[in-house]
Amino acid sequence: MTYRRGKLFSSRLLLTVLLLTLIFFFIGEIGKRSGIHAAPPYTVTVKNTRFLYGLGRGPTHSPPNNITTYYRGYGMPGTVIEITAEMNVNGIPSPMYGDTVIAVQFTDGTGTGTFNVTIPSGSNTGTAGIPYNTISAPAFIVAASSTVPWTYTAIGVSGNPLASSTYTSNPPFDTAVIYWDNLDVPDDVNFPPLLPTDIVLNLTTSSFKLLWKPVNTAALLNEDFYEYRVYYQEKGAAIWKLWNGANDPSLRGLINNPAGPAWPDDPAKHFSGGLKYTTIPNLKIFTKYSYYITAVDVFGNETKPPAVPFDVLTQPYSILIKISDGITSYTDFSNLANPQLRTLRETNTKVEIEIVSSATQPDFIRVWYTYNIYAGTSTDIIAGSNTINSAGFPPDTLFSVLAERKAPNKYVAYLSSQTPVIKAGNEVRFIIESNFSNVPTYSDMDMTDENPNNNEWTFYVDTQKPKFSPWPVRILNNVITAKHPVSYPSYYLSEDAMVSIKVYDVNGRPVTTIIDNQFRRGGQNIKEDGWTGVNKANRKLGIGLYYMHFYAKRVSDHKIILDKFQKLVVAK
Repeated sequence: MTYRRGKLFSSRLLLTVLLLTLIFFFIGEIGKRSGIHAAPPYTVTVKNTRFLYGLGRGPTHSPPNNITTYYRGYGMPGTVIEITAEMNVNGIPSPMYGDTVIAVQFTDGTGTGTFNVTIPSGSNTGTAGIPYNTISAPAFIVAASSTVPWTYTAIGVSGNPLASSTYTSNPPFDTAVIYWDNLDVPDDVNFPPLLPTDIVLNLTTSSFKLLWKPVNTAALLNEDFYEYRVYYQEKGAAIWKLWNGANDPSLRGLINNPAGPAWPDDPAKHFSGGLKYTTIPNLKIFTKYSYYITAVDVFGNETKPPAVPFDVLTQPYSILIKISDGITSYTDFSNLANPQLRTLRETNTKVEIEIVSSATQPDFIRVWYTYNIYAGTSTDIIAGSNTINSAGFPPDTLFSVLAERKAPNKYVAYLSSQTPVIKAGNEVRFIIESNFSNVPTYSDMDMTDENPNNNEWTFYVDTQKPKFSPWPVRILNNVITAKHPVSYPSYYLSEDAMVSIKVYDVNGRPVTTIIDNQFRRGGQNIKEDGWTGVNKANRKLGIGLYYMHFYAKRVSDHKIILDKFQKLVVAK
């Protein structure tokens, strides 16, 4: 019995010891977790730092604002920092034991501030609102009209169970950068266009196409670009109309505005020869418009318009042309590539112009003419900026002449044979300038393709001298009637002369001038524009007898070589 009791006692003692050992073990574990005992060595490692929300762009935004660089608006709340960290206890990664505070420093290299991000116990991620102006962070200052990068770096860790912890980082994720924009418009050396020469302009009857050098959005500080905007109005109107990405999607977004040494010639993105373009449609025919272009970023910062907006004049509906050397005339320009289909003598070439447009008429018409001075080439008369390409032509190869208004919509110009252009063997080409309120528009035969250079009117100057008998001074149809309403002055010049032809009534009073001191080449018969029996104000004269005076002075010595009067009648 005694032996058995001793054995039983030993067994109970052993069980008691084991039980106490287990109890103390669990107590120790509980103590560790509750902080009763000293914590083992903890290591907190910041794994990633990124920014969420807020107006702007960045890798956490959805398209089209998803880019690799963070942009935010200075003074605009809503941007949040997110820090992801990992706690390591005795070599085992785990979430945070207790709330863990990460200290974050932000700086632009001059100003510096700090704020805290708390990662809750049991989590690996914590967030906090970011200071966004001087009120939320006095050290945080971004000058107006600038974009400044600020870096955000985790610099320390604290919390109840972390008294003996070690903080580490995992570069480069512990440092992140935001480009803070403070009213900084998308501007660089290329934009905005401030002069008409900064813009290439193509015109049709009811639209104009603008081409300009784009903002370099591949460069930092311009990656917050949002869209281009064109403001336009009829000249003098009270309200500007807006043409933007809602009208033309290619005006909006970085993807439609690549930049660099070689811009793509991509119609889908509206690029041509490295220039960005858009076309403003549905305009009035032959009407003056004002316009300017701006660029705006995602924060609504928009470039300023030029001090004076640009002006443009849409094309007339059509221009009808008739050319003549006084004997032969042409109205058919269906084959412009073969000027010899329209062969004229080497004399002053008469160009009759009829403008078909709306009620608006040009203030004046000018003819620009030249010839193919380079073998196999043809230099454009109009430069890309809707201006005369004077620099592209050698001296004495490009000329212009003002057309005289003969009637509403009708004008006449003479291309002088005194120039090197109207010479035997030359293929001559010309375009028309219509000018309204000092705004020119340039037209060739096709006014629908936005290019006034590729369908110029053409003719050929004959190398063969014509054979003819000299005409006397006379009037072709010297009785003006309803059936025959036009009288034509005709004459022969033996030498080059300056010619005037005027009409007088029976009392010797001048009633109209047909031509006044105009150069005419000698050695040829000449037929001038007809007279319809109207006065200088284009009003019909009364029935009666009139006189047409032919007067010419020789160019070489100003001697009078023609001084004749011819009778004509204005009948019922």
